[in-house]
Amino acid sequence: MTVRVPSFSILVPAYERAEALALTLGKLEPYASEDCEVVVVDDYSQSSEVRDAVRDFPFVRYIRAPKNLGVIGARNFGYGHLLGDIIINLDDDSYPVVGNFLERIKEKFQSDANIGIVGFNIRTPDGRLTWRLDSKLREVRAYVGCGNAWSRDLYQKVGGYSDLFFRQGEELEHCMRAIDAGFVIAPMPDLIVQHDQSPINRNIPKHNAHELANHLKRSVLSAPAIFLPEGVARWLILLFVRRKIINWRELWLELGHPNRGLRQAIARRSPISVHSFKKVRALNRAEKMNAATIRT
Repeated sequence: MTVRVPSFSILVPAYERAEALALTLGKLEPYASEDCEVVVVDDYSQSSEVRDAVRDFPFVRYIRAPKNLGVIGARNFGYGHLLGDIIINLDDDSYPVVGNFLERIKEKFQSDANIGIVGFNIRTPDGRLTWRLDSKLREVRAYVGCGNAWSRDLYQKVGGYSDLFFRQGEELEHCMRAIDAGFVIAPMPDLIVQHDQSPINRNIPKHNAHELANHLKRSVLSAPAIFLPEGVARWLILLFVRRKIINWRELWLELGHPNRGLRQAIARRSPISVHSFKKVRALNRAEKMNAATIRT
């Protein structure tokens, strides 16, 4: 018997937020088919609510992580179980709000063989968008984690996220490797994904602590030697600016973590080329000059 391999795999990591997950799965139900699998990775939730929510959606394939991995680790764990040629990343509180969602993604990848990642336009509850709808940018330096798609070729050549990141900061590091490998990150301003940003698991001082820790680790890991001092200087400036809204204990714990701390970033340092690094910076400048990125 021939087993049909789906063209799309939609991966949704989940932790405790069963109500948000149920809403997302309800929005994805029209897309589920032999051509599109929907996979939920339960990041070792303490309750059974995530598993119970999935039972209401028979089209979903449920996978439970062996331990709490964090959203980044949960995604990496899930990638090894996916079958599709195009991998779509969503959060448990994000979902598409446009028609022909899958067809438009496929058309985008087919429009340019160099496209490895497609970034969706993320809309927050207050109406903000990642990019203006009239943005003409054909290439960007990064995507938003709660809404993007990868080609299978990109995943096979670049891999998933670095395990040096537990939460936040993983997208830009991944994009830097993708650009260094010759892939294009293409935005789709007309493909809107709603991100309801559930307040559960969100804490601003803790968020800032991880963002700052990741900034420093990313610079040490990926920046060419000539740009490394500048990266460290930027980190110090951010540290000073945000000093009153940082969970300092969380920051030092993350930087000193035995498995993913600063020491490990130094030991695993693998800078991208100067050319690629300059391209990342040029793409960032282009986004700002076009007033395309209005998301803070």
